[in-house]
Amino acid sequence: MADVSCIDLETGKEVGADGLPSKTVLCLGFFDGIHLAHEKLFEETSRLAQKALCPPGVWFFRTAPFKRTAYLTDFEEKLESFRDHGLKYAFYSDFDTLKDYSPSSFIERILKVSCRCAGVVCGFNFTFGKDAAGSPTMLKEAFQFCETVPEQTLEDGRIVSSSSVRDALSEGDVKTAEKMLGRPYSLCGTVAHGNRYGATLGFPTANIYPDLKRVCPRPGVYVTRVECGDKKYGAVTDVGFKPTVGSEKLVCESHLLDFTGDLYGRQIRVCFLERLRDEQKFGDLSALKEQILIDKSQAEKYFHNK
Repeated sequence: MADVSCIDLETGKEVGADGLPSKTVLCLGFFDGIHLAHEKLFEETSRLAQKALCPPGVWFFRTAPFKRTAYLTDFEEKLESFRDHGLKYAFYSDFDTLKDYSPSSFIERILKVSCRCAGVVCGFNFTFGKDAAGSPTMLKEAFQFCETVPEQTLEDGRIVSSSSVRDALSEGDVKTAEKMLGRPYSLCGTVAHGNRYGATLGFPTANIYPDLKRVCPRPGVYVTRVECGDKKYGAVTDVGFKPTVGSEKLVCESHLLDFTGDLYGRQIRVCFLERLRDEQKFGDLSALKEQILIDKSQAEKYFHNK
């Protein structure tokens, strides 16, 4: 399987050519964010695979075919999402390895030979091959089973795409991001010790330092849900550089409602539900504490009304 690797999503293990089915139907893309438009691709892939009597899978670039410093979804999260959506095999390649393949070489050598692909599903604007010269029309000519999924939009007409999710997060509009993703956007990390200003003020926080390779919502204060294992807690979360007391690193600090104890060293997921305000620099810790009380009250009201 030159220039392609494959993971059996049921076992989570890499498989070689000997472990592959005789044929597959694959959806094609990069799949950053795994949003509602991607879910349509997965649904159509499963439908087409059933028609072709073979397992559904996905082919994607592990490295982005464009310059990007941060991502919505990392590799492991993608694999988990593919599995959750019923796909059986995940084929992936590095962009630099395939960037000079002609569209016809990509179809023949990668899809048909390495992936044993009998059918494909892609977005209406999917391109591939050197200089992005390949098109859905070429795929339709090459495969008996081939479907393209049209553009997906929200009720207000906004196009669902990874770029649109990024734009929403950059504005702190986590509600729109949630609508496009079909779930709240989240950040994960290990709870680390901070400077304990929150505890001193009576509002202890669980602090994580987000991976700088991940897209982070616009700095500010949010209503969030913090997940730790099988436990879920309402919370109010500040993302930023703590301008009142100062922080050299971007930090995501969450004050959990109705929780006692500590989570140091534990993995948590912070799910962003609603933006409350921008970050502010206060004149003293007393003014900061007064604002935190307001933020906490707003978060409690949010969960009470749910």
